Amino acid sequence: MWVTIDITVNSIPKKLALCAVYLPPPSKLETLNQFLENSTDVLNHFDDAIIIGDFNMRFIKWSKVDSTSQLTPSNYNCGLGYSLIDFISVNALGQFNNLYNSDNVLLDLILSNIDDIKITPAPPLIVSDKSILNVNEMVAAFYKILKNYIESHVPKRKPYFSKHPPWFIPN
Repeated sequence: MWVTIDITVNSIPKKLALCAVYLPPPSKLETLNQFLENSTDVLNHFDDAIIIGDFNMRFIKWSKVDSTSQLTPSNYNCGLGYSLIDFISVNALGQFNNLYNSDNVLLDLILSNIDDIKITPAPPLIVSDKSILNVNEMVAAFYKILKNYIESHVPKRKPYFSKHPPWFIPN
């Protein structure tokens, strides 16, 4: 899914393309290449881009090599790995996510042509005190957080739009 946003950075108008992607396992070369071709077409029309998602390529190892925020890939010696790494290189993207889960697996990639992206972990939705929550309790807790957010940030009434200009008083 792609979303585009018009932004201004240092008084310069830019077009930013954001993408959320999920490639279900097992990853197939044909599916990956279709996504990468589409993405290359999109990237050619925008100034900046951020692609976030699960590519299901756990075999690629990402490591920090220098002082930049970008990570360098290794162990990508197969068609899937070569396609993804070529796409990243050709489109001048970097991979910025360095947050591993409790199984020491990097689940999602954050690809961008913006050089100064910083990734910080978000606080957990549910803090457990070693008590076990079942799925229904976790979903209920998530819905409670979502409901509170909606109640505090979403307007309570629809905005009024008149078909007449503000200075016009209809009879």
